[in-house]
Amino acid sequence: SVFEHMSSRKLETLDLSVIQNLDFSTIERLNPKVISKLHPKKLEKLDPKVLSRCDPKALKRLNPKVMEKLNPKTIEQLDPKVIEKLSPKTIEKLNPKVVDRLSIGCIKNLSVKTIMRLSLETIEELPMEVIETLPAMILVQL
Repeated sequence: SVFEHMSSRKLETLDLSVIQNLDFSTIERLNPKVISKLHPKKLEKLDPKVLSRCDPKALKRLNPKVMEKLNPKTIEQLDPKVIEKLSPKTIEKLNPKVVDRLSIGCIKNLSVKTIMRLSLETIEELPMEVIETLPAMILVQL
């Protein structure tokens, strides 16, 4: 198409409805600020590496299945409510400081190994049946 030969600067001045219809390889050359404005359905088809540079506000509109493919550092910038929609397997890859900010309802479904890395304040808020599954070395600190 004509657009393939245009510079990304020039492409970025086009109307969003035109950008929306460009092919993926052309879209992926654009500035992340411009990419962030695209419709979530369009964003979901882009390379996770490209998405990782987009605005976290745009990423939170994505389908959780797509978010799972993002790099953990990118996921960590999202709102805790958005992170909680992801699978426990994805959440367990995140920094414990981020996991600490999630709701107890979400944390209690994570693996013992992940829970052990959280702050004692968070562990103390967990339901008894979860605390009882933790190793003695953690229990003596509570």
